[in-house]
Amino acid sequence: MGPGGHNQTNESPGLIEVTNESHKNPAEHQYTVSIDDVTEDLMACTCPHHVDRNAYCTHMAVLR
Repeated sequence: MGPGGHNQTNESPGLIEVTNESHKNPAEHQYTVSIDDVTEDLMACTCPHHVDRNAYCTHMAVLR
């Protein structure tokens, strides 16, 4: 398990699934973080915090 109760899996190149295991139902808190294949910069996350606010989120932070 990663920092802050986050678990991560690399399903395909450039996409990493991040699950917040600290929630009562972790399956409802599973998001995909995309990474630039060339620069390896974090690009986006499918969580509401990033989607609604275009803000850097904890799911992206655990991948740093």
